[in-house]
Amino acid sequence: MKLSHLRVLSVDWDWIFCDTDEYDWGHSEDKAFFYDILWATRAGSVGMTNKKRAIDHVLPEERLNGFWKRTLDGHPMFLAIVDSHKDLYTWLKANKVSQADVVNFDAHHDLGYDNEIGFDYKKVKPPLNCGNWARLGLVKKLIKSYRVVYPPWRAKNPEDKPDVDAQISVEAPPKDAYDIVFICRSSCWTPSWCDDKWLAFISYFKQWPWLWDAKCFAPFVLKERKCNMAEALKQAEDWGKMLAQMMANKARNADYEKLKAAF
Repeated sequence: MKLSHLRVLSVDWDWIFCDTDEYDWGHSEDKAFFYDILWATRAGSVGMTNKKRAIDHVLPEERLNGFWKRTLDGHPMFLAIVDSHKDLYTWLKANKVSQADVVNFDAHHDLGYDNEIGFDYKKVKPPLNCGNWARLGLVKKLIKSYRVVYPPWRAKNPEDKPDVDAQISVEAPPKDAYDIVFICRSSCWTPSWCDDKWLAFISYFKQWPWLWDAKCFAPFVLKERKCNMAEALKQAEDWGKMLAQMMANKARNADYEKLKAAF
C-alpha cells in the first residue's frame, strides 16, 4: 500500500537560531562528540567581529514563541521527533510515500551542497545525508513539492541557489493542517545549552496524549545533553579566564622582549 500526497510539516531546530556562521564551527553528524561534548568548548567561543561569546549570542530568537499556533492548524495524524533530517527521507521511503507535499522550516535548503551540485542524481547517487535528503526525495518521487522557509537572517546571508525546482523564501505560509509533523534537533548544529527550550518546544504536542505516546522518536533527543546552560556558562567563564591569562602572558613577554632589546 502506498501513501500518496501526504502533507508534511518539517521543522529543523536550527531554524530557531540566529546566524552562527560568525563562529565558523565545524560539524559532522557521523561523530558523536559534535552532538554534545564540543558544545562545552563552543560556549566560550568569541565571534570574530561581534566580540560576543556564543553562550550570550547563540540563543533562540523571538520567532520561537507561539510557533506552533502560528503554523499548525489542529494536530497531525503522525508525529516524529528525531535528530537528523535524513530520517525523513528514510521514513518516506520505508512507508512507501509518494508525491508528498513538504513545507520545511530550516536554516538550510538540504538540496545538495558543494561537490553534489550539478550531479545527475538519477545516475549518480551520493550517500544519503542531512544536506541532500530533500533532493533525493524529489528524484525518487517521494516528494512532489518542496518549500523551504528560511529564518529571516538568510535574507542577508543567502546560500548558493540549488539547481532544482523548489520554493525557497523567508516568508512563512499561512497556518495550515498537515498529516505529518517531523521535527529534528540537529544536535551538531544546535547548542546544547538551549535543550531546555527544545524540550518545551516539542512538548506542545503533549496536549494530545494519543499522538505523543504514539510518536516515532530517537530516545536521546527527548532529554537534555550534558552541557546544559549551567555547565555551558561555567565552561565559558573558564575559557574566558584562560584566554585573559594567555593575553596577559603574551603582553608580559612582549614587554620583556622590548626591555631586553633596550640593553
